[in-house]
Parts: sequence; structure tokens; C-alpha cells
Amino acid sequence: HAIRAHIERVGSDPNYVLLLIDFTNAFNLMKRKTFLTEMVKVVPEMGKYLLAEYGCDKKLVFDHVVLKSKGLGLIQGQSEGPALCCANEDPILRQVQEMLEQDNMALALMDDISVTAPQEVAIKVLKFIEIEGPKFGFDTNFPKTVALPTSLIYGIKPNPKSPLWPKGVSWIQSEPGIEIGGDEDGARELGSFIGSKAYIEKQVKKKIDEKVKPLADVILEMHDPHCAWEAIKRLPAIVGLDYVFRTTPPDLLEGVCDYYDNVMRKLFEKAIIGKALSDEEWEMAQLPAPVGWGMTPAWAKSLAGYTASLNSNMAEIQKIRNDLVAPLELTLNKMVGIIISHLPKDVNFTLTSKTKQKDIVEALLKKRHVQFSEHMDIGVRILYRQQNDRKAQAIKTNTIRPGLHMDAAEFETYARRSLGVDLISKPVKCLACGKIADQKGDHDCMKDGAVIKRHNVVRDLYFDTAHEGLVECKRENTLKLLNGDLDSYRADLTFDNPIPGLTSKRTALDFTFHNANAQSYQKTAEKQQGALALLGEKEKINKFKNALSNNKWDFLPMGLEAMGYCSENCKDVAYYLIARKSIQKGVPFAETASEFWHRLSFRIHQQVSRNILNRYRRVSYNHGEEAQEEEEEEKTFNINIISNNSVSIPK
Repeated sequence: HAIRAHIERVGSDPNYVLLLIDFTNAFNLMKRKTFLTEMVKVVPEMGKYLLAEYGCDKKLVFDHVVLKSKGLGLIQGQSEGPALCCANEDPILRQVQEMLEQDNMALALMDDISVTAPQEVAIKVLKFIEIEGPKFGFDTNFPKTVALPTSLIYGIKPNPKSPLWPKGVSWIQSEPGIEIGGDEDGARELGSFIGSKAYIEKQVKKKIDEKVKPLADVILEMHDPHCAWEAIKRLPAIVGLDYVFRTTPPDLLEGVCDYYDNVMRKLFEKAIIGKALSDEEWEMAQLPAPVGWGMTPAWAKSLAGYTASLNSNMAEIQKIRNDLVAPLELTLNKMVGIIISHLPKDVNFTLTSKTKQKDIVEALLKKRHVQFSEHMDIGVRILYRQQNDRKAQAIKTNTIRPGLHMDAAEFETYARRSLGVDLISKPVKCLACGKIADQKGDHDCMKDGAVIKRHNVVRDLYFDTAHEGLVECKRENTLKLLNGDLDSYRADLTFDNPIPGLTSKRTALDFTFHNANAQSYQKTAEKQQGALALLGEKEKINKFKNALSNNKWDFLPMGLEAMGYCSENCKDVAYYLIARKSIQKGVPFAETASEFWHRLSFRIHQQVSRNILNRYRRVSYNHGEEAQEEEEEEKTFNINIISNNSVSIPK
């Protein structure tokens, strides 16, 4: 941000250059004595620790041969490595700062140094680093050290290259831009482009063609939608596009947003859905989780990412150069104005120091949220409301854990249901109950065991969590009732002790599921999120609570919905069990809770997908048998006709 803003101020001068200095294998060749000395000056308390870490020779194993590098290099993977590199570079950079004039600037990101200054000053800096750098282990890599005349960005002819430049420095005289921080070898993708709009769009499109598309082909070759989704979530960060979006003004990326979106849409359709999506279905997929799949439109990602990044770095930019703050604040105000222009009239937006990229994305897509929440199709409205719960859709955002992987058909079915995509071409008749099952799979059949299986996976998760937390709990426990209308009652789970904050006596739990897409429940489901879960709890209370209370049992109904939503009772009991498990297992509460909600979301959606697949497979198999029988009947009929006409049939 600072370099771009500084070039906008002085870069049109035909004598100015942007100098990018590269060092040879810096992390492995830095001198330990110098970076330890400099680090201890800054943080004296680390002296003993650093001496213990770096007091011995560095050992490298290469091709079964142990190599020793005496007094050189950082320990690979050590968390303090970047800080030690900066400490080692600090004395050089401070001396460089003293060599610069008022309108010049020098910055460093670890071992990458960038200088914006007139040619003669840049040459002076480079020669100084060439001499002083080796004392600290920084050997200048001239073939990868680049000088770009900044006036090229503005279409102004630069001054000729000075003959005083050290031999080997790359002088750019045709391209109106350059990548800062990139790595051609692919070791990291933290590069951002500075240049004209045409140059930046060309380079970003090139990155999409050379990085995104080949990885997309690899993802498609997995033939595993669940694993493919894990890769797709990380794809923009892996290839460095997230970094580009966060460091490049949105107006410079307008020409590539649609191109990027089309590439990602085709990948999502082929790898996850298994068929082409309508524009409306794709728009829902672009919404942030939990409603959508976080396939954020590039224009929104660019605007939100750049605004959030610039906003969060303003304090650091002020430390670098105070005179850059005012123009960058004007840029921020411009970004806020663009964001507000995308909002509904009744929605306010204020940029604060705590505003994050995801907050801005939510604001930018607010109109789309309204579009789906007020959709003319009641099925779409219900689908939107059903998925607006992070715990219910934890499977979208959580990383795959051991034992929580769906096979291809299951995950594809879940993904299609989440976007309202038809699973089959036309409604079919359920072989178990005779009722019609629609194209989206929304059919709860009591006779084929689907409802019971879905119920049991949730009950068993609560039961297993209770046992892992050493909470005394029984499953499918039949209670004999002495008073009331019922002689006995079989509870899903029973606790011999009260549940703190919820009950005061022995407690019986009863899980109940409702499907919001069933026609008889649609109007109730549309009223508010979780309305069906509450309805299910109310039905259970009316049926069992009095009888259990008369026998000194507390009763807790546990309402859930087929798209994963669970009631407050479910959450409260879950948090009690999670806390107990966290204590017994010695695992942090947050980690235990994350795993529980991921497991609950996974089990519900996997079982619903299995129920749908089994139902349609039986129908398909039955249709196949019927077709075979019709074919046999037709053959017999033809043979009879031929026989009656006294025509011989060849063997």
C-alpha cells in the first residue's frame, strides 16, 4: 500500500525508478552472530533462549549426507525466523534511509528491499548494499534485482538507463509495471502488481491461466467432491489471488473479475454439483456461509479485501511516511462510498478499526440476502432461512476430520439440496409408502426407515459425547410410569443426575425431527428460523411432559430440522456435554465444541443424503425390473405371432 501510494505521488518523474533488490539464499546465509546481536538489542529477554537455539552448528541432511553450516542461517520453520531476518536487516536499512532524500522511500519485507528514488540515488543505495550486505550474510543477486522506471506506468517516456548501474541489474524498459514480492519458483505466492491498469489486468489474467486453471484440472481429477471442496476453499490463497485482491485497488481489476468468476463457477459446477447451475442457484452459492458456499464474486472480494487491508494497515503506513496518510484516507473514503452505493437504502455502514473483510462482504451482498429472503417461491425462502445457522452448516466451513468424509454421491446430494437443485428429472413414487417424492428429495417416509436413521445418528452423537465426558447416560431407556395416562415411556436418552442450568431432577431427552419442505409444514417454517424445531418440541411436551413430571422426571424435548438446525435445548445440552468432555479429555473447550458441531452437521446431512440416494436407487432398480418384464412380454408376444403365422424361428 505504501509503495503504491508513494509512486502515485512522485512516480511520473521520468528519472524515478522502483528498485527491487534480491538476495541470494538469504535465510540460509545470514550470519548468526549479527542477527543474534541485533535481536538481543531489541528483546534482551530472548538472549538465553536464542543462544540455546543457535549456539551450535546448523545441520542439513541432503541425500543421506549430513552437511554442517557453521555460524550461518536460520533454523527452518522456526517461528522467530522472520523477526530475526528483520533484525539482521535493520542496521542496513537504517543506513539506507540516511542516504535518501525527502521524496525517496525504502522499505523491506524480510529479505526483499524496495526503493523508490531517482536513478542516481537508487544506484548509490544498491552499491552500498553490495558492499555492506555480505557482512550480515546478504549477498546481492543481481540477475534478480530489477529497476523499473516508474514513469512507464503513466505512459511517460523515462530517462535513459544510467551507465553507473552495477552489471547484471535487470532494467525494464517496455512493461508498464512489475510484481513486488512474487517468486517465480513458486516457493511463496505473496506477489502484488504495480503498474498501469492494462498491465495489472494482463498479469492477473495470466496468473489465473497459469496457476488457477492447472490446479482446477487437478481438483477435477480427484473425482471426490468433498475433498475437492477443501481444495477449492483454499485455491485463491494458494495461487496468491487473495493477496492480489487485498493489495490492488478494485478499479484496476475490473476487467478480470468476470473472467475469474467464470473459471471458479465452472470448477464448482463440475467438481461439487455435477451439473450446470442456473444463475439464481450460482448467486446463492456465492453468498457467504452458512447460507451459501462462500464462492464470493470477485468484485466483492476485491472491494472488501482492499478496503479491509488498507484500513487495518493505516497505522503502520503512518509510521513509514506520515505524508501518505492523507491521500490514503481519501482512498478509503472513496471505497466506503462505493460500498454504501451497493447497500439497500435502509442499511447503514461505518468503517471502524475492527471492520473485517467478511463484514464488508456481508454488507456488499446484503441486497442478495434480501432477494432470497423475500423470494416469490416459498421453497427458496424456506431454504434460505433453514441454512442461516453456522452450526447447522458447519460441514461447509470446517476442514475434513478423521471419520467425517462423505463419498462422492453423498456430498454431491448434500450440495445440490443446499442450493435447491433438482436431484432427478421428474417426481417419482416412493416404493415404501406410495407417496410422491419430488425432484429435490424432500420426502420423509416413515416406512423405509429414513426418519429413524436420521433420528438415531443425532441421538448416538449426544450419547457418545456424554460417555466421553464421563456423564452417566442411558440410551433407549424404558421408564415405568406409575402415575398418569402412560404405563411406560422409552426415552432416547436419560440422565440419572440433573443437567446444570436446565433441570433439577433426573432427566429424559426426546429428539424430534421435522422437514421444512414438507407441504404441511411450509407455512410454519416460513415464519422464523427454527419454528419447526419449536413446533416439534411443543408436540413432545404436550404428549409426555406431564406423565414424566408426575413420576419425578424432568423432560427436555430436542427439536431439530432436516437441514441441520437445532433448537436452544439441543445447544444447551450439547454445551454441557462438550464442557464435560473437554475437561476429561484435556482438550480446549473451543476445539471440542468445533468438533461436536462439525460432527453433528456431518451426520445429519450425510444420513439425509443416504436416505435420498437409497430411495431413488430402489425406484431406479424397480423401474429397471419393470422395463425388463415389459421387454420379455413383448418378446413372448412377438414369438406367438410368428408361431401362429407358421413362420420358423431360427435357433
